[in-house]
Amino acid sequence: MEVVYEQEIETEPLTQTRIVAIDLGLNNLATLSTNLPNHQPKIYNGRRLKAVNQYAKKLTRRSKKLYSNINN
Repeated sequence: MEVVYEQEIETEPLTQTRIVAIDLGLNNLATLSTNLPNHQPKIYNGRRLKAVNQYAKKLTRRSKKLYSNINN
């Protein structure tokens, strides 16, 4: 099933004096930087999220293996 609709989008005039950059990565989930004075770039560590994801995959593999052994 596919649903398509059209909607008017209101846009505001852009000011090109403020710029932000977002860099997505693996070990660093995101790095944010702007051109504003006195703004320190922010780095969001993604290693913990990566570890949780790997552990969830490990549990999934283990449960699939146990399930296949039970059904065979």
